[in-house]
Amino acid sequence: MIEIKELSKVFHKGQEKVVALQKVSLHISENTFTVIKGPSGSGKSSLLFSIGGMLRPTSGDVFLNGENLYQLTEASRRRKAAIAMGFVFQSYHLLPYLTVTENILLQKRLPFLNIDRTYMNELIKKLRLDHRLNHKPSQLSVGEKQRVAMIRSLASQPKIILADEPIGNLDPENAEIVLSFLDNFRQEGGTCIMVSHSSDADAIASRVIHLREGMILSN
Repeated sequence: MIEIKELSKVFHKGQEKVVALQKVSLHISENTFTVIKGPSGSGKSSLLFSIGGMLRPTSGDVFLNGENLYQLTEASRRRKAAIAMGFVFQSYHLLPYLTVTENILLQKRLPFLNIDRTYMNELIKKLRLDHRLNHKPSQLSVGEKQRVAMIRSLASQPKIILADEPIGNLDPENAEIVLSFLDNFRQEGGTCIMVSHSSDADAIASRVIHLREGMILSN
């Protein structure tokens, strides 16, 4: 499903050169749960964003279902990635002036994404947010905000979830809800790639990959 070949990413900050990824090669199969771990600055978020079509590598290739993402035009790449993948971030990215329902439906503004209301309502019930639909983000707990963000990412029924530290700000109860949901997504045929600095998801992972200084230590 996803093939990464010799992926490198270098950032330039003035005269300083920061190497985020060093010739990373990786294959991620369909219907797996991959956890990417490593200390801060190890390159794990850079790898995730490159997989998602959001961060152009300095060199190397990312193939999604056999198609090289970074040989597409930017518009085509964003479209292909948005259809195939849902993104979950640690910081939620909810708009404060919109209700829960309106935040979930934001992706409907993209003409190439279809939102199935029946499926969306199923997700809302599974994640126990049916009593919060008319609330604004300021009225939600941290755990509820993350669940809203997850529903938004899945409302268009992507085949892949990319999750960047999705439980980093959560208490144990809400972390368990999020991890259980991601595990169910994988069990129902989806593919999950999760970045984490902790071991909370190791027990449900198909594979744990360790990064250090932009290189894979174990795979």
